[in-house]
Amino acid sequence: MPDQAFQILDGKLDKLIEQLDGTFARRVMSIIFDGESVANVDRSLLALSVMDEIHSQIHRGKLFTASYVFEGVADSANADILFTAPAGANVHMRHSCDVGGDAYLQLFKNVTASADGTAVPITNMNQVSVLTAGTLAYRTPTITDTGSALPQRYIAAGSAGHASGGQGLGFGETIFPAGQKHLIRATNKSGQARTIAINLHFYEVDVA
Repeated sequence: MPDQAFQILDGKLDKLIEQLDGTFARRVMSIIFDGESVANVDRSLLALSVMDEIHSQIHRGKLFTASYVFEGVADSANADILFTAPAGANVHMRHSCDVGGDAYLQLFKNVTASADGTAVPITNMNQVSVLTAGTLAYRTPTITDTGSALPQRYIAAGSAGHASGGQGLGFGETIFPAGQKHLIRATNKSGQARTIAINLHFYEVDVA
């Protein structure tokens, strides 16, 4: 079908070339076709319609989300979510943390756990899709080795009775290697117990 569509459009463009600048017409064809699919074009603007990668993954049914709200996290205590990347795919993840007071937010790669903890449900962001994630997520794991620590972030949300709450976002997208366990950790540093929510959004890319 794409080849037939290409031939039809190619014939029409040949006619346009007689009246218009052929350079523009050929450029339009090279943008629309990749040999397999046809991109959407805004007819009123004669512009290519595009979407960002995350939006595209949702449409494909490949963007997943998981989150958990930890209540009453003591000062200097941790809220942990452990996730296991599937054997055949790297995990492309964006994460965030909502907290009622000052906190540290940190990622750890290739950790070791003596117990994974309680499973955290993972949801497909495309509720029409039947695809499921290969990644598994858990809360309150028992970590025996934190592996490789990635850069730590400070969430300035206030302390003691002067806290107003805040949010910490990850550094864009982080790619975690296949077949390993990784950790998202938020540490309460506000001086009293707080509620902490850890949120993650991810898609999986098969290892070449």
